[in-house]
Amino acid sequence: MKKHTWVMIRLYALTMAAWMFLGGCQPAVQKTVQPVSKPASTNAGSSLVTAPVDYIQAELQARQNTQGKIVLITIRKAIESFQQLEERNPGTLDELVKTGCLKATPSPPRGQEFEYNAATGEVTLAPKK
Repeated sequence: MKKHTWVMIRLYALTMAAWMFLGGCQPAVQKTVQPVSKPASTNAGSSLVTAPVDYIQAELQARQNTQGKIVLITIRKAIESFQQLEERNPGTLDELVKTGCLKATPSPPRGQEFEYNAATGEVTLAPKK
């Protein structure tokens, strides 16, 4: 190799060594940990002990909500099909099954029931009475 190449390599190595040495000599910044106040919990009974149960209950609730939405969409699509065939709203949800728009009347999620308004053709889920 040429002499100026060795000079460049040595200069580069010296620069890197100085950079690492000086970079490591900076005074350490001491971080202090501030106590964090507890956020207001929406579920006052939550604790580490009940967390798994709370999680399972929340998951079941979310699953029921999703199933309820899917059932409502299915019924609403069947009502639309009935309206196109018969040019009127069905009198009951069972009429959707009789005309073949639904294979069977779906079951509402646990603790809820269907509320059907034959005048408007609207179906909703409501808590059981």
